Amino acid sequence: MEVTLRQATVADIPTLARIFAEAFRSVDEPHGFFFPDLVSVEAGTQMITSGVSTPGIYGVVAESGGQLLGSNFMDERDAVSGIGPISVDPKVQNRGLGRRLMQAVLERARGAVSARLVQEAFHMRSMSLYATLGFDVKEPLLLITGRPKSGPVVGVEVRRLAAEDVEECAALCRRVHRFDRANQVRDASAAFVPFVALRGGRIVAYATEPTHPFIGHGVAETEADMKALLLGVAALRPAPIRILLPTRQASLFRWLLAEGFRSMSPMTLMSIGEYQEPRGCWFPSILY
Repeated sequence: MEVTLRQATVADIPTLARIFAEAFRSVDEPHGFFFPDLVSVEAGTQMITSGVSTPGIYGVVAESGGQLLGSNFMDERDAVSGIGPISVDPKVQNRGLGRRLMQAVLERARGAVSARLVQEAFHMRSMSLYATLGFDVKEPLLLITGRPKSGPVVGVEVRRLAAEDVEECAALCRRVHRFDRANQVRDASAAFVPFVALRGGRIVAYATEPTHPFIGHGVAETEADMKALLLGVAALRPAPIRILLPTRQASLFRWLLAEGFRSMSPMTLMSIGEYQEPRGCWFPSILY
């Protein structure tokens, strides 16, 4: 099969969205981990459309004889490059297309400080592929969801993130991670429903979309600040909170379980290039 790679276009979106849904279904359902509202044609359309149309996100497709076979994306908006989602049509999986799609974005990422991704921990083939490409495991994650039993924390203001909050959120992210995601936060303030938590008028935590783990990431100075943020968000929004929790934050994990959250699926954060341990409380998006 002769396969060519090219940049993704708007015309590719419907087919790539279908491939996205079918590819994840083929892997997830046999393991009992398929979530239709997160990995569906509709969700795929949202993800692929964002990847194709957002400035700073690079998309590559594999095709043969004019037929689309798969795609991969890389978010280049900030210093760290975030890879994904990658999906290959189930009819042509295990033929090296995933490797070629990964190599295409890694070639582009050569000048980045780091390239990172999140993979489904039960998917041994993808973990092995990423390891052979040079990625190291950095964090065990857990997709977790629920609505907390407790109410908002007195003395902490939780509100929608505004455009003028972006620089303060970027500074917070630098304190925790030593890099910022200012461009992602800026875009989220226009497209999603991000939140900030303030103590004494100072931003101590933010989350770009705490009800959608594939989109949203969160950063807080302390675990107490993260708890206050999540409790405040739950009081303002009816949708369940869903985040990718780094489970080494053991006390936060136990608190979430005590608040009634439910574990859904294991994930793994992997990185190639520079990586420094966070100095605060945090959770990644599906990218990093």
